[in-house]
Order: sequence, then C-alpha cells, then structure tokens
Amino acid sequence: MKSLSQCARPYAKAAFEFAQANRAIDRWQVSLQLLAEIMQHPDIRKFVQNPSFIHQQILQLLVEALGGAAEQDVKNFLLALSDKGRLVALPQVNEWFQYYVRHANQVLAVTVTSAQTLSPELQQKMIEALSKRFAQTLLAEWKVDAELIGGAVVRAGDQVIDGSVRSKLDRLRYELKG
Repeated sequence: MKSLSQCARPYAKAAFEFAQANRAIDRWQVSLQLLAEIMQHPDIRKFVQNPSFIHQQILQLLVEALGGAAEQDVKNFLLALSDKGRLVALPQVNEWFQYYVRHANQVLAVTVTSAQTLSPELQQKMIEALSKRFAQTLLAEWKVDAELIGGAVVRAGDQVIDGSVRSKLDRLRYELKG
C-alpha cells in the first residue's frame, strides 16, 4: 500500500503545474496551507474518514473553511481528491506543493542539526558555505540535538552531510570491532 506522501505527490505536481500555468501559485499556496492545517485537526480527520458522511458534505465543509480563497479550480481539485478518497493526504499534498515551488525558484530546504545552538554569525557562515556547495539559495531550519556531542548534520533533499562527533565515534567503534 502506498504511503500518504506517495499518494500526494502526483496530486501536488498536477496542482503546481496548473497553478504555475495560470499564474496562481500564491493563491494555491494559501489555499493548500489552510487545507493542510484544517486536515491535521484530529476531529476533522475523523469526520473525513467516517464513511457515513457523503463527499458533498465534506467538500462543503472544506470550501466553507477556505472562505474567499475557494476558487473553482481549488474546488475541482478537492473534488478530485475526494473522489479518490485522498482528502486525508492534504497535508502531504501541501508539503509536496511547497517542494515544487521551492524547486522552481531554485530554493533548497536544508535542516541543520547541531549539538548546541549556533550563533547567528556561525549560522550565516554555514549558509554561505552550503549555498556554494549546492549552488542554490537555501531555506534553513535549525535544530539542536545534544546527542550529536559536537559538530552538525545537514540534510538537504536526499543528501546528508554528517559531521557530528557521534557519527565519528560510531565509525571508530565499528573499525575497532572489525
């Protein structure tokens, strides 16, 4: 069985391509973000997954929640998701949609996890070095994990740069056992 993320990807790609072709990226971003937030609420998820409610009731609820942002193209998109029982995947659709927007704008999302909070100056130096390495503008998320002991781990798409002391100790331990 496909994961929600796998199911969401083609819908997000289709939505992105439509929004891009119709110069409506910003409107779609707002709509999908709001729909994702709505769908993450546990009561709404139960409502959507309850087979006793008909599609039209669920769609009406989501369209009303969007208010003025509910253009016909977004309504049609929701109808397509609803017909395939994929409304619960709206948070993942939003994530993929944001990914496609960043990719089109040549912005790479990176997560930097360090053993301790990095100073703004050090963060800036890391961003400059990583921007050169990846040849893209970066959107950085900063995390702290004391278990790394020292150093940092950078995740950029499917690439991982592990410069943590923890991983170096693990490699040394492996080599000593072998």
